[in-house]
Amino acid sequence: PSAPPPVAAESAIVIDVVSGRVLYAKNADSPRAVASTQKIVTALCVLDAGNIDKPVVIEPSDGACEPTNLYLKPGEVYPRRELTKVLMVKSANDVARALARDVGGSQEGFSNLMNRKAASLGMRNSNFINPNGLPQAGQYSTARDMAIAARAAYRSPLIRSFTATKGFNFRFNDGRTRFIENTNKLL
Repeated sequence: PSAPPPVAAESAIVIDVVSGRVLYAKNADSPRAVASTQKIVTALCVLDAGNIDKPVVIEPSDGACEPTNLYLKPGEVYPRRELTKVLMVKSANDVARALARDVGGSQEGFSNLMNRKAASLGMRNSNFINPNGLPQAGQYSTARDMAIAARAAYRSPLIRSFTATKGFNFRFNDGRTRFIENTNKLL
């Protein structure tokens, strides 16, 4: 067999999604910031909460983040399903905060849910403080742990359908639409 291609990333892992067998690893257990990939754990927690069509009322605090936002307005109402789809397709940070507040009662309550979910999946080297992956002291995961989360998400037909969406028209409460293009350029 030939050698794997050079990998510029500090950490990486490639797994077989069915068996979980590791095909390649580089510093897979080194804790580091994982950015928006931790939204996978956010989506898993939202699905665990059930009632995927429950309406979520947007609050002013949901928009207290940058740089990627959908710019939802306080008082608007959207089903969890639509917000989770935007989360997985566009990686909107305000949407992550709205879902976290709705499901966990607060950002802190939701981070507790995220950490319990991670532990239940066997993610042993992760600590989540926010739902969107924006840098925060004490927040980290590993390539191996994120592979575990990705594998769990892959088993969800709903999350899998969202991540496979190249783009869709999101309808705001006022009737405006915005084309939401997937941030995954491999699609």
